[in-house]
Amino acid sequence: RPPRSTLFPYTTLFRSKVGDALRANLSSVLLNRELTELVRDVPLGTTPDDLVVQQWDRDAVHRVFDDLEFRVLRDRLFATLSTAEPEVDQGFEVTGGIVQPGALSSWLADHATVGHRVGLSFSGVWAGVASDLTGIGLVNDSGQGAFVDVTSLSPEDDVALAKWLADPSVPKAAHNIKAPLHALHARGWQLAGLTSDTELAAYLVRPGQRSFELADLVVRYLQRELREESDSDDGQLSLLEDEEQTKANTAAAELVRAKAVGELAEALDAELERIDSGRLLTDVELPLLQVLGELEEAGVAVDGDLLSELGER
Repeated sequence: RPPRSTLFPYTTLFRSKVGDALRANLSSVLLNRELTELVRDVPLGTTPDDLVVQQWDRDAVHRVFDDLEFRVLRDRLFATLSTAEPEVDQGFEVTGGIVQPGALSSWLADHATVGHRVGLSFSGVWAGVASDLTGIGLVNDSGQGAFVDVTSLSPEDDVALAKWLADPSVPKAAHNIKAPLHALHARGWQLAGLTSDTELAAYLVRPGQRSFELADLVVRYLQRELREESDSDDGQLSLLEDEEQTKANTAAAELVRAKAVGELAEALDAELERIDSGRLLTDVELPLLQVLGELEEAGVAVDGDLLSELGER
């Protein structure tokens, strides 16, 4: 390193040149300072209180993301905003509760007949063809509901439910019915009269959308929340204790879902008619859904020896 005395002349020269340049261009320096300074007195007409995060418009987000074909980002955004205050404050009104043993046949005859579409909701363990059904919620178009605990059906109720499910003259609607179909078949029941799967219908209305959760669709198309509107006064959906409370809570949740499915099916039917795709659902997608379910249950035959040989090669 050179001695300080050697560096000093160069330092002095550098400082002198910078000083000369600054003095020679002082007017430009001042103008540059004026041009780059942030203006802090512009009238905005907005206060910090106005910039607090407000409720988000779920449907507007869907429309923008559909147009831009954002898919993964949509799911991330909804997951991030899932704790926000709900955009709507109205739920669903449902009357009814758990059907008592031996009463199912009469309930079906009184509330689930030809000409009135019934919304269905299923509780159970969903694992493809190994799915297991524990309960079914049924709600008609007037809000009369019944929850059937399929694990404790009487022989009479079993026959009545099987006959009703297989009746093609009674229109039915469900959401994401594929796994429940496997569970129904495992119990020896067939489902006929299915006029809408709201997940499929929503896909046909907006094929660019990636998520078709029932709660989200209910907000989007019905401007409602997936919850009961008010507590029942007849005690049928009241909270009991321990195991009974769990059963009552499950029944209440499934009845709300069934009611939501029924109303959502009506809204999506109108949307499909608007885009001239109603028959695409009823004549193509729903029959295909049944066929795919049968294919999954039948499975695929595999030559084990040949597969092992291919693996070795």
